[in-house]
Amino acid sequence: MESANELKWRKQALKPIDTTRRSSSSKSEEEEENKNSQKTGEEEPLSPSSRLFHEPNFNVYVIAIMGCKTRIYPDVFKANLGHTLLRHPRFSSLQVMDERNKGGMKWVRTQVDLEKHVIVPKLDPNIDSPEKFLEDYIYNLSKTSIDESQPLWDLHLLNLRTSESEAVGVFRIHHSLGDGTSLMSLLLAYTHEMNDPLALPTVPIKKKTVSLDDIKLVKNAMNT
Repeated sequence: MESANELKWRKQALKPIDTTRRSSSSKSEEEEENKNSQKTGEEEPLSPSSRLFHEPNFNVYVIAIMGCKTRIYPDVFKANLGHTLLRHPRFSSLQVMDERNKGGMKWVRTQVDLEKHVIVPKLDPNIDSPEKFLEDYIYNLSKTSIDESQPLWDLHLLNLRTSESEAVGVFRIHHSLGDGTSLMSLLLAYTHEMNDPLALPTVPIKKKTVSLDDIKLVKNAMNT
């Protein structure tokens, strides 16, 4: 539990949002600037929720784990990231302080060095417990952070055979880039089936089995 002093300090640390009225001329200039920034994907301000995850007491990341039926080839993976994930501005932008906006933050497009974002650890092919190794690997990721001098995401490719997959990809994405649901939807939208490159992946659904007791209950209900 946080003390009252800690909560008070954290509240004071939040950057105020400017809600003052502006003249029509300055407002028009700001609207034009916002239109231009949205077209280029540069100099766009962070939303209040994204700014919140940069407060001193926050270090929140979304970790998504994707199992693969086949071995992962990092060069192929990186080649495809260029025209999929990196096309999204948030995955190819820095989050920097905006001195003109009272210390707010903004997105600034940058050149992405995939060698810093795609991590391929060398693994022992004879690991005794792959599931335990994967669990420990993800746990260690949750205790570290990404260098803020680069876009705040990385991808760990593990050619690790588990009971459910031949290889595993682990995405670590700073929460300021989006919430878990939107990020998972984005990642799934950028993947396709191997036998049909135009088809999006299907999410397996567990089929409900009907027992004899269920059938008896339906029959009794129909006879009454």
